[in-house]
Amino acid sequence: MTPAVEPRDVSVYFGRTVALHGLDLSVAPGETLALLGPSGSGKSTALKAIAGFLRPTSGRVLLGGRDVTDCPPNRRGLGVVVQSYAFPHMKVFDNVAFGLHARRVPRREVAARVAEVLDLVGMGGVRRAVPAAVVGRAAAAGGDRAGVGDSAAGVAAGRAVVGAARLPAVQWRGTGFRLGGTGVGASGAGGSCRCVRVGGGGSG
Repeated sequence: MTPAVEPRDVSVYFGRTVALHGLDLSVAPGETLALLGPSGSGKSTALKAIAGFLRPTSGRVLLGGRDVTDCPPNRRGLGVVVQSYAFPHMKVFDNVAFGLHARRVPRREVAARVAEVLDLVGMGGVRRAVPAAVVGRAAAAGGDRAGVGDSAAGVAAGRAVVGAARLPAVQWRGTGFRLGGTGVGASGAGGSCRCVRVGGGGSG
């Protein structure tokens, strides 16, 4: 089976500083992989190199067997969930729709896809609110559901999956989202889970 994600001997240097050295991974379709390591070990650098936000100093990045090392992020078909939403001044709907608008997806399709994704992550009822207001409502109501208890995670997950050809299943587990099913890079039902230490460690 062709790996879904396969960095081959990927290293990233900033001058004489080694941010990532010799990363070799093979991630199967449907597999969930966690990168572990202390601050500065190269976890974020590895993800940025895979997503195309950093070009490796050496090594290659393959997605689905295709060498994408020289492809920009918007040509890789990946969804990226950052640790916090980027646009706190924008409404929930506009946050999730941002990437689709940037790709010039027709407005009618944007509206339909964003509505579906917001329903998936439990934020359909707050699409016209700004994220900070959603958190305030949750605190008043004692809510703990996705999009109520954690608007940042809901917006980030929504933005990551809205551009996928097929939407994954999304489950809220109280402490975060679990993506499953058919989405690109998502964890499939029954898929394996693996942890890899970055910066001098093996698989765990």
